[in-house]
Amino acid sequence: MYTDQKTRRLNRFHAWFPTGIVIGGLAVYLFDKIGLLGWRYAMGIMLLPTFAYGYMFLNKEFPKTERVVSGFTYKDMLKACVSQLFIFMALSMILTAGTELGTNQWIAALLANVSSNPILLLVWISGIMALSRQFGGSLVHNMKSTVVLLTSSILAFIGCILMGYTSGAMVFASAGIFALGVAFFWPSMLGFVSENIPQSGALGLGIMGGIGFLGGAIAQPVLGAIFDAQTKAAIPAGQTIEALKSAASGTKEAAIWASAQLTGGEHTLRFVAFVPAVLIIAFIFLHLWKRKQV
Repeated sequence: MYTDQKTRRLNRFHAWFPTGIVIGGLAVYLFDKIGLLGWRYAMGIMLLPTFAYGYMFLNKEFPKTERVVSGFTYKDMLKACVSQLFIFMALSMILTAGTELGTNQWIAALLANVSSNPILLLVWISGIMALSRQFGGSLVHNMKSTVVLLTSSILAFIGCILMGYTSGAMVFASAGIFALGVAFFWPSMLGFVSENIPQSGALGLGIMGGIGFLGGAIAQPVLGAIFDAQTKAAIPAGQTIEALKSAASGTKEAAIWASAQLTGGEHTLRFVAFVPAVLIIAFIFLHLWKRKQV
């Protein structure tokens, strides 16, 4: 529908992913405060927009895909999805999505002791991402996609490092830098593929999206293992995890456990920074390669 504004429109479209997290996060925070609903009902709230979207899509006629309009065959689409550039972008998508989805889904646990309710930290990050995608689309549209991806990787790297070394209110500032970094990852990756490998069509975008979720899924157990190891390493000699976990609130042992978890979360974020560091190298290579193609 917007063949000349792909990256801009994809950013605005994907603004509603973090916006949903903001709305859902605030709803859960409210329910938790007033003790109105259990977690099952809180999760069930997602059915409301699901039914609303279903109703909105009824009897809608979708336009033909750009691949079909451009005359690319189904065979052309399959070939494009195994090209060297597509494979490079697919591998990069695992890392960009792992940085965004993996970190965001773990952020509340990693920095649980920074705020009285760490869900607000996730809301903060998601809010910045939503505003960036909604209003930054025009800026991104006028920049080379390789520059956007490279800049995003640098900001994500800086954000992870700062979150791993700062404390208190400064964590929110660090998280803001991280949010600006990951905000344009997903839509800009899709925009790059759609603009530079148009033969891949809807299949290419579908594969990129699926691989992105795979990257997020891979990141979950990896971050969990790192967090557990780093938390265990932060426990003082003579203490055991079992004893600290079962300690009553307000006791010395409970404070030690909270401190160990915070240290584990901070160290985990330092490890996460390795992923955007790899992306910086990858996107520098991509940018230089694209300049040679001009």
